Amino acid sequence: MILPEADALALEPQSAYRLDPDRVFGALATGAVTGAGITTLPALMAPAIAPVVFLVSLVAWALGVFVLGGAGWWLLRRLRLDNTGAAALAGAFSPAATVLAVAAMDDGLVGSGVITAAAILGVIGGIIGLVVWNMAYRPAPSAPEVSEVFE
Repeated sequence: MILPEADALALEPQSAYRLDPDRVFGALATGAVTGAGITTLPALMAPAIAPVVFLVSLVAWALGVFVLGGAGWWLLRRLRLDNTGAAALAGAFSPAATVLAVAAMDDGLVGSGVITAAAILGVIGGIIGLVVWNMAYRPAPSAPEVSEVFE
């Protein structure tokens, strides 16, 4: 039996970027603040309620980012799908699916308003996925050039 090489058994994906564990919490927190900020933009037309909208949005996005996002991120890393595309898709899917699931449980019907809300929150979630990925991942150390090894 031929054994796979050690690199094939590594849990870390073979990519040009590596997760920096020291940046995970900050990345998730920044994602929650980003989501709250984008969600608050329409409320800026009524400045008196904007701070309240921001705080409520911050709580909702923080719960979503840390609970759903953290679990999804863990799963994607186990599947070796921790790249920008996977981060954006997972970020878009989580809030959209949550809105659709809550609406379906509430009255069993999903109307066009709910679908629109799910789509808008999905776009915001995709942006958050990219923000989190860009903050948490750093370029992997590159292998030395052949000429450097033999000098």
